[in-house]
Amino acid sequence: MANENLDTVGYWTEVKLSILRDYSNAYAQITDIRDQCRKARLPFFFKQWGGVNKKKAGRLLQGRTWDETPMAFTRAEAGTR
Repeated sequence: MANENLDTVGYWTEVKLSILRDYSNAYAQITDIRDQCRKARLPFFFKQWGGVNKKKAGRLLQGRTWDETPMAFTRAEAGTR
């Protein structure tokens, strides 16, 4: 019976590690995109973390929200078509 409990603990440990790897990969991808935007001097908007409890997960990325949007411009400024 002890082996069964150990197997269960081992299984859940692997599940948790898998979730952490996925989160780490997503975090790296998001920060990479953010860094590319900043390097290219483009706005970056981060809506929120995904998952089941999106509101709980929040909108913070490295301690702040990212609400940058392109500047509004008129058709005259863009050249009407």
